[in-house]
Amino acid sequence: MKVVDEYIVLRLLDPQWESSLLDERLVLPYSRHWRLLSALGAPSRSQGQLSQRLQSLSSDAVDFIRRPHPDVLHVPDPRDHILLAAELLNVTGASSLMFAETLAACIAFESDFHCGAPRNAIGQLAERAAAIDVVIRIED
Repeated sequence: MKVVDEYIVLRLLDPQWESSLLDERLVLPYSRHWRLLSALGAPSRSQGQLSQRLQSLSSDAVDFIRRPHPDVLHVPDPRDHILLAAELLNVTGASSLMFAETLAACIAFESDFHCGAPRNAIGQLAERAAAIDVVIRIED
């Protein structure tokens, strides 16, 4: 299983997208799934890049985001990794829930973190990932 960000999920909806990730079952941390769901639920409130991309989706694509097929995209119960996420704060320092949960999922699933948006691979998340030897990979 490979841990991915929400932009990889959007790429899953493109039948033209080719990636070795398609050979794996993908894991989307709960808080990243929430980002997608909240952008779908209140599209007029946010005009960010994610919201704009979601506005053009078909109803089938929206349904996949709302209820991902577990053989393709697994959204783990956040309770399964919340203790690990909290323990990682001792090593990485204070963090957002999304960063802590993402890194905990990478450790739990023995996965690198695969990003579809390069900006998700820099800054505080990258610093925290390096502190615990989680590799961040940008998927083009």
